[in-house]
Amino acid sequence: MTREQKLIYNKEYYAKNREKLLAQKKSYWYTYTEAQRARKKEWMKTYGQCHKEEQRLRSTKHRAKKKYGLSLKEYMQMLAQPCGICGAPSTHLDHCHATNIVRGALCRRCNLLIGYANDSHLLLTSAIKYLLVKKECHNG
Repeated sequence: MTREQKLIYNKEYYAKNREKLLAQKKSYWYTYTEAQRARKKEWMKTYGQCHKEEQRLRSTKHRAKKKYGLSLKEYMQMLAQPCGICGAPSTHLDHCHATNIVRGALCRRCNLLIGYANDSHLLLTSAIKYLLVKKECHNG
Protein backbone atom coordinates (compact mmCIF):
# COMPACT_ATOMS: atom_id res chain seq x y z
CA MET A 1 0.00 0.00 0.00
CA THR A 2 1.48 3.36 -1.01
CA ARG A 3 1.49 6.39 1.23
CA GLU A 4 -1.32 8.06 -0.73
CA GLN A 5 -3.46 4.90 -0.57
CA LYS A 6 -2.90 4.66 3.17
CA LEU A 7 -3.96 8.31 3.63
CA ILE A 8 -7.15 7.69 1.65
CA TYR A 9 -7.88 4.50 3.62
CA ASN A 10 -7.33 6.30 6.95
CA LYS A 11 -9.68 9.15 5.97
CA GLU A 12 -12.39 6.71 4.90
CA TYR A 13 -11.97 4.63 8.06
CA TYR A 14 -12.16 7.74 10.24
CA ALA A 15 -15.28 8.95 8.43
CA LYS A 16 -17.02 5.58 8.97
CA ASN A 17 -15.92 5.16 12.61
CA ARG A 18 -15.72 8.75 13.80
CA GLU A 19 -17.99 8.42 16.85
CA LYS A 20 -16.38 5.20 18.04
CA LEU A 21 -12.86 6.64 17.67
CA LEU A 22 -13.77 9.85 19.48
CA ALA A 23 -15.33 7.89 22.34
CA GLN A 24 -12.18 5.74 22.66
CA LYS A 25 -9.97 8.80 22.60
CA LYS A 26 -12.06 10.60 25.20
CA SER A 27 -12.18 7.54 27.46
CA TYR A 28 -8.43 7.01 27.24
CA TRP A 29 -7.70 10.70 27.81
CA TYR A 30 -9.80 10.89 30.97
CA THR A 31 -8.41 7.63 32.32
CA TYR A 32 -4.85 8.64 31.53
CA THR A 33 -5.16 12.15 32.97
CA GLU A 34 -6.82 10.89 36.15
CA ALA A 35 -4.01 8.38 36.61
CA GLN A 36 -1.43 11.08 35.89
CA ARG A 37 -3.01 13.43 38.41
CA ALA A 38 -3.05 10.72 41.07
CA ARG A 39 0.62 9.86 40.44
CA LYS A 40 1.66 13.51 40.49
CA LYS A 41 -0.27 14.14 43.72
CA GLU A 42 1.42 11.16 45.38
CA TRP A 43 4.83 12.23 44.10
CA MET A 44 4.34 15.76 45.41
CA LYS A 45 3.47 14.40 48.86
CA THR A 46 6.57 12.25 49.12
CA TYR A 47 9.21 13.96 46.98
CA GLY A 48 8.03 17.29 45.63
CA GLN A 49 7.81 19.49 48.71
CA CYS A 50 11.24 18.63 50.07
CA HIS A 51 12.91 19.30 46.69
CA LYS A 52 11.00 22.41 45.60
CA GLU A 53 14.07 24.67 45.47
CA GLU A 54 16.02 22.01 43.57
CA GLN A 55 13.20 21.74 41.02
CA ARG A 56 13.04 25.52 40.62
CA LEU A 57 16.78 25.71 39.95
CA ARG A 58 16.61 22.83 37.47
CA SER A 59 13.76 24.56 35.65
CA THR A 60 15.63 27.89 35.63
CA LYS A 61 18.78 26.21 34.34
CA HIS A 62 16.83 24.54 31.53
CA ARG A 63 15.07 27.79 30.56
CA ALA A 64 18.34 29.78 30.59
CA LYS A 65 20.05 27.25 28.35
CA LYS A 66 17.15 26.64 25.98
CA LYS A 67 15.87 30.19 25.61
CA TYR A 68 19.05 32.27 25.92
CA GLY A 69 21.96 29.85 25.49
CA LEU A 70 23.34 30.82 28.92
CA SER A 71 24.63 28.73 31.77
CA LEU A 72 22.80 28.98 35.10
CA LYS A 73 25.73 30.96 36.55
CA GLU A 74 25.65 33.51 33.68
CA TYR A 75 21.86 33.79 33.95
CA MET A 76 21.96 34.41 37.71
CA GLN A 77 24.82 36.94 37.35
CA MET A 78 22.78 38.93 34.83
CA LEU A 79 19.71 38.91 37.08
CA ALA A 80 21.84 40.06 40.03
CA GLN A 81 22.43 43.36 38.20
CA PRO A 82 19.90 46.18 38.66
CA CYS A 83 17.40 47.03 35.94
CA GLY A 84 19.12 48.72 33.00
CA ILE A 85 16.38 51.37 32.77
CA CYS A 86 15.12 52.29 36.24
CA GLY A 87 17.65 50.65 38.59
CA ALA A 88 15.14 48.43 40.40
CA PRO A 89 16.02 44.78 41.13
CA SER A 90 15.99 42.72 37.92
CA THR A 91 13.58 39.86 37.40
CA HIS A 92 13.66 39.38 33.62
CA LEU A 93 16.22 39.13 30.84
CA ASP A 94 15.50 41.39 27.89
CA HIS A 95 16.28 39.80 24.55
CA CYS A 96 15.81 40.50 20.87
CA HIS A 97 12.92 38.37 19.63
CA ALA A 98 14.39 38.15 16.13
CA THR A 99 17.86 36.90 17.13
CA ASN A 100 17.26 35.76 20.75
CA ILE A 101 20.39 37.70 21.80
CA VAL A 102 20.20 38.88 25.42
CA ARG A 103 20.43 42.68 25.75
CA GLY A 104 20.40 42.93 29.54
CA ALA A 105 18.49 42.51 32.78
CA LEU A 106 15.29 44.48 33.45
CA CYS A 107 12.60 44.68 36.08
CA ARG A 108 9.12 43.45 35.19
CA ARG A 109 7.69 46.91 34.46
CA CYS A 110 10.51 47.98 32.14
CA ASN A 111 10.47 44.62 30.36
CA LEU A 112 6.72 45.03 29.73
CA LEU A 113 7.29 48.61 28.58
CA ILE A 114 9.74 47.49 25.91
CA GLY A 115 7.59 44.50 25.01
CA TYR A 116 4.43 46.56 24.52
CA ALA A 117 6.44 48.96 22.33
CA ASN A 118 7.46 45.95 20.18
CA ASP A 119 11.16 46.84 20.71
CA SER A 120 10.59 50.00 18.63
CA HIS A 121 12.87 52.87 19.59
CA LEU A 122 10.77 55.12 17.34
CA LEU A 123 7.62 54.36 19.32
CA LEU A 124 9.40 54.93 22.62
CA THR A 125 10.90 58.20 21.35
CA SER A 126 7.41 59.34 20.31
CA ALA A 127 6.12 58.45 23.78
CA ILE A 128 8.91 60.52 25.39
CA LYS A 129 8.10 63.49 23.14
CA TYR A 130 4.42 63.17 24.05
CA LEU A 131 5.23 63.18 27.77
CA LEU A 132 7.49 66.22 27.38
CA VAL A 133 4.74 68.15 25.56
CA LYS A 134 2.15 67.15 28.17
CA LYS A 135 4.43 67.93 31.11
CA GLU A 136 1.81 69.87 33.09
CA CYS A 137 0.88 66.61 34.84
CA HIS A 138 4.47 65.34 35.04
CA ASN A 139 5.44 64.50 38.60
CA GLY A 140 9.04 63.38 38.14
